[in-house]
Formats: sequence, structure tokens, C-alpha cells
Amino acid sequence: MQELKAARTDCTKFTATSKRGWVFRFAVEPLPPVSAGDDSVAYILTNTQAPGGKGNSITVVRTGGTLASYLLTGRPRTVSVSVADKQHEILQRASE
Repeated sequence: MQELKAARTDCTKFTATSKRGWVFRFAVEPLPPVSAGDDSVAYILTNTQAPGGKGNSITVVRTGGTLASYLLTGRPRTVSVSVADKQHEILQRASE
């Protein structure tokens, strides 16, 4: 999680190339973390070439050694705390 938090802070853009050779440019903007799980990080990932500049909000929540990732489209926001808390409880029970 520390590396992901550092990358979210330090990396504001990157370029990715598909197997077919298409080049995509992305912008990264931090979002506030959610108060769920053992730790969390959230950010907006936007394809800078997409019409309208629409992005995806990504929230990662850690439960012990397991990461749950939530992808939301539309307006920038983190996953609802009630959803993340429920998944956190399920993962805790599964590790017992």
C-alpha cells in the first residue's frame, strides 16, 4: 500500500501501449481515502484522449494481506464506506 500511495502522489501521468501498438495516455489525480479496512488509497484515472475526458475512480482497500479494488465510473468519488466495510468483514471471516 505504501508503494501505491507513493505512486498516486508522485505519478500524475503515464503512457501505456497495447499489444496491438495503440498508445494511451492517462492522468492520475488523488482522491481522499475511505475509512474502511486496515488501509486504503483512492485516485482518479483518466484516459486523456477519451472524448469528454471521463475517468474512472479507483479505490483500493487492504484487509490483512488482501487488497480489494473498486472501480467506479461517472463522477469522481470513492467507494461507499458501507460497501467497503462489508467486503472487509467478509475477507476477515475468510482468513480465520
